[in-house]
Amino acid sequence: MIPSTLVSRGRQAPVDVQPLETASLARTLGLVARMLGWITRLILYRLRGRPLGLAMAVEIRSLIEDMGGLWVKTGQLLSLRTDLLSPEFSRELSRLQYAAVGFPFVIARRCIEDELGQPLEAVFSHFDEHPVAAASICQVHRATLRSTGQSVAVKVQRPGIDKRFARDLFLLRIMLKSMRYMPGMGFFTWDEMLWETTQIFREEVDYRYEASNTLRLRKSLRAHKVYVPKVFDCSTRRLLVLEWVPGVLMSSFLEMGREDPEALRLWCRENHVDAAKVGEKLFLTFFRQLFEDNLFHGDLHPGNILLLRDSRLALIDFGSAGTNDATLLEYYKMSMKGVGEQDFPMAVDYLFLLSDRLPPIDIEAVKAKVVRTYQAWSERAEHSELPYYEKSIGNMGLEAGNVLIENQIVLSWSFMKISRTWATLDASLAALLPEVNYMKLVSKYFKGAQKRAVGHLCERGVVTLVEKMHAASAEAQMQLEEMGSKMFRLRAQMSKGEYFVDKILGLVTRAAQALTAAVLLAFGVIEFEFEHARHATVAQLIDVIPDFAHENRAFTLAALALFMYCGSRLRAALRGPGG
Repeated sequence: MIPSTLVSRGRQAPVDVQPLETASLARTLGLVARMLGWITRLILYRLRGRPLGLAMAVEIRSLIEDMGGLWVKTGQLLSLRTDLLSPEFSRELSRLQYAAVGFPFVIARRCIEDELGQPLEAVFSHFDEHPVAAASICQVHRATLRSTGQSVAVKVQRPGIDKRFARDLFLLRIMLKSMRYMPGMGFFTWDEMLWETTQIFREEVDYRYEASNTLRLRKSLRAHKVYVPKVFDCSTRRLLVLEWVPGVLMSSFLEMGREDPEALRLWCRENHVDAAKVGEKLFLTFFRQLFEDNLFHGDLHPGNILLLRDSRLALIDFGSAGTNDATLLEYYKMSMKGVGEQDFPMAVDYLFLLSDRLPPIDIEAVKAKVVRTYQAWSERAEHSELPYYEKSIGNMGLEAGNVLIENQIVLSWSFMKISRTWATLDASLAALLPEVNYMKLVSKYFKGAQKRAVGHLCERGVVTLVEKMHAASAEAQMQLEEMGSKMFRLRAQMSKGEYFVDKILGLVTRAAQALTAAVLLAFGVIEFEFEHARHATVAQLIDVIPDFAHENRAFTLAALALFMYCGSRLRAALRGPGG
C-alpha cells in the first residue's frame, strides 16, 4: 500500500520557525482600523455601482492573510458566495492560505507535556523537533510512540489561539452586523454566516471535534475503500495524535505534473496509479459521503488527499467535516439526480427549495433562465476537448448562482459546506479527469447507489423491508407537513408566486403517484419471487414469513390511503376557504 517517494525539483522548503507573537492592544486597534477602512471602501463601491475588481481583491486577500487566525477561515467561507462576489473576487479569496510559520520546539514541548500530564519522553521514543507542517492555528511534528513503535503525526495547538479567535469573532460580529445596512446587501443571510463561523471557531480550537470526526469517517469510509488514519488515546483538547500515513500528497502529485510530466508518468507506472481511476474514486466517494452517509470531509484540498499504491486513496485532516439537514440534503440529491438524468426542470425545482425564502418574482421566468444555463453546461460537458472548468459542476453552480443572485434568491449557508468541498476538490479533479463528462459520472453514482440500497435490503432480509415501509409512511407524513409549512411561508412572501406553490403541489401529487406505483411494484415483485422461489435468499425466507404477500398487501393499501389523505388535506389547507 505504501508508494515510492515523489520529490519535485522545487522541493518544499522546511517550515520557518519564529518566536511567538504576543497579543497587544495596539495590534487589535490596528486590525479594527484596517477593517473599518475596508468596510467604508466597500460601501462606496456599492453606492457608486462599481464592481469589486481584481486589484481590490488582491489587496483584501493580503489584508486577511496578515490578520490570520479566524479571518482566513472567514475569507475562505466568503469566497464560496459567488452569488455575492464577482468570479474574480471569489477566486482570489479562495487562494487564501495560512502563513506556514511554526513556533519554537521549547514552547511546543511545554504545550504537549501540559496536555499529556507527563514528560514527552514517557510517551514518545522519538520526536522530530522541527515541524513538518505549520499554520497560524497549529503545527505538526512526526514522532514514534514508545508503547507500540508506531509512527505518528502529533498536531499541537498554538498557545493562545483560542483567545485570539475569540477576539477575532467579536470583531467579525461587529463587521457582519454592519453589512446588513449596506446598499444591496441586506437580503444576504449574514446571521447564518456568523453562525457558521462560530461553529468553525469551536471546532478549530478543540481537537476533540476533529478526533471524533476522524473516528466516524474512518468507520464510514471503510466501505468506500478509502483509508483514514487511526486516532490514539493520548489525544486531548489541544493535542491530536494520529497514525502517520506514508503516502504521496495530491499537492505533490499536481506539482510534479506541472514540473516534470514524464517523471510523474514513471512514478504512476511504478506504483500502479491510474490518474483517471483515482479521480473517479474521489468523485464517487464524495457523493457517497454526502448522500448516503450524510458525513463528509469538508476540506478536500490537495494537501488533505494522499495517494497510495494501486490507485488507492487516504484522506487526512478532518477538522472540517460536514453534515446537513436531511430535508436540505434530499433536495440537493434530487437536484443532482435531475442533472444526471438531464431532467433540468426537475433539477431547478429542487434547487429553488435550497433557498430559505424566495422573493415575490416571476419564478417560472427565473427557472427558465437557470434551465438554459444547465442545458448550455450539458452541451459543453459532451466535449472532452474543452477546458475542465467549463465542464465542472462548480462552474455549473457558478452560472446558475449568477442567475439566482440577479433575482435576489439566496441559497442557505448550510449548503455552502457542500460548495466549499466542490471548490477544493476541483483542484485535484481538473488534473485527474481533464476530459470528464460529469453527467455520465453523476448517472453512474446514482445507479451504484441504487444497487447498494437493494444490497442492504437483501442483507437485512425482507422482514426489515416491512419495518422500513412502516417507518416510511410516518416519514412521508412528516415530510408532507414540513413541505406544507415551507409552502405557507412561500405563499406569505410571494405576492406573485402562487403559480410556484401550485407547481410544488403538483410535485407532491406526482410524488404520491410515483410512491404508490413503486410500493405496489415492489410488493408485486417480492410476491412473484415468493411464488416461484427463483432466488435462494427469498426461498429461504418463505419459511420465515409464510403469509407475507397477503398480510402486507393490506398494509400497503393502508399506508397508501394515509399518504393520499395527508396530500389531500395539505392541498385543501393551502387552498384555503373557497380555494
